[in-house]
Amino acid sequence: MENAGRKDCDQEFREKNKIIISFLSMIPKYNNYFYGMIDLKRFHVTKTQFRILFVINMYPDITMSELADRIATSREQATRAVNPLVKRKLLLRKTDAKNRRQLKINLSDEGLDFLYEIVSQFIEAAGQPFQSLSDEELNAFHEAVGTITKTMNKISLQPLQAVENHKSARKSKKVKNEKTKTKNIAR
Repeated sequence: MENAGRKDCDQEFREKNKIIISFLSMIPKYNNYFYGMIDLKRFHVTKTQFRILFVINMYPDITMSELADRIATSREQATRAVNPLVKRKLLLRKTDAKNRRQLKINLSDEGLDFLYEIVSQFIEAAGQPFQSLSDEELNAFHEAVGTITKTMNKISLQPLQAVENHKSARKSKKVKNEKTKTKNIAR
């Protein structure tokens, strides 16, 4: 009897969260497809370093904190991955004119050429699997990717705001609970 209740609960959870579950199921498939197309060892970079190069290309003058957020890692991990890229002269670090404690990171000319070389290899390899699709399937896929991209751009900052709202709500609840405890003790 208890097992049936759990199955109902699991089913309800899946129904309520099917968009998130569906999205999460895409991540391993995407990673396998994407990283299977590129031989990063040939370029002597890790997956994290490749993502860093790509993100910095999209967001010039990014700070280490912003970079860490964009690649979903800690600031320390991002710094460890960035250091070898700076040594190889693929990235440039400069002090922010407004906030001298903050470093801005950019691709160097060598870094841009390097990223172009990796992306070119991916484009060449990535096109091959799509040859098995009809024009109609290719158009549908392109539209779906466009829709996902627009949606992700729209919601990309919301998780960070949601985390801040959650922290704020927890803090307010904690303060409220402490006030209630204080009142109860005073009685």
